[in-house]
Amino acid sequence: MNKSKFLSKSLKLLKLTGEPDVSSITKAYLDITNAAKFRKVFILNEEMKEEFIKYHEAYVIAIKELSNNTSGSAPEYYPPGRIVNLLFNQGLYHLLRENYLKAGERFEEAARMNNKDILTQIYLGYILKKRKNYYAAENYLLKAIDMDKENEYSWFFLGETYLGAGKLDKASAAFRKVENLSFYNNEMKSEVKDTFREIERLRLKNSKRSLLSRVFKK
Repeated sequence: MNKSKFLSKSLKLLKLTGEPDVSSITKAYLDITNAAKFRKVFILNEEMKEEFIKYHEAYVIAIKELSNNTSGSAPEYYPPGRIVNLLFNQGLYHLLRENYLKAGERFEEAARMNNKDILTQIYLGYILKKRKNYYAAENYLLKAIDMDKENEYSWFFLGETYLGAGKLDKASAAFRKVENLSFYNNEMKSEVKDTFREIERLRLKNSKRSLLSRVFKK
């Protein structure tokens, strides 16, 4: 196999040597991206986002380069669990690149094959929140909370969903729950403080609007 500099760089990043086949490259990629640090919500962490994107793009480049060099070979067989894993990672990559439509499509495919994964439910809720489909976002996030009532990200994104929908009391209750769950999570604490300020700003705005409405009715 005549390696291009792009393929060589990608294989090195995936900690591979020699001339690995598609199956070996896929296994190496999934071993890296299935690490515990990637199996939690990290989309508020810029450093983690960049790291995942780097590994995913290395995998895509390696597979494309290898496919170009081995045309006519039999397609690889993947068990259902590995397919779900790859669909999830594709969805996560598109989410991190803010391509929410493609991300949603991949996560929905993954959810059809495995609807018990809490991260898939959280990310679908997050995507729908971003697309302002608050009702559907709420459903996915409540399902995630049913799976694990102690996951602060489910509550945080649910709070943001209620905030976007103008349900300030429900938003405030969700963020209070986050505070109780993430006392030592400084990143989350900062985000929650910002959202409480936004809730108070909106309440004051609504109060002024209500007062003006009563004045002009007289």
